[in-house]
Amino acid sequence: MTDDAAHRLMRMAGQDLDALRRASASRDFQPVKLNLKASVDIKSEVKRVEAPNVAAVIPGRDPKLRDEYVI
Repeated sequence: MTDDAAHRLMRMAGQDLDALRRASASRDFQPVKLNLKASVDIKSEVKRVEAPNVAAVIPGRDPKLRDEYVI
């Protein structure tokens, strides 16, 4: 979705996208119900590309979860 389309969608829901983006930076941000229904057409294109496999480990701070990995 383009930024312009997202702004229009939020206006239709009575929301300000820029204000929501700023508010979402707060840890206490809560989801906002939009009360909208949408019908969309999606176009996709499949491309074959060659890419290297990359793996990384970022250690967590939680002592209970630090030995778990997300793949």
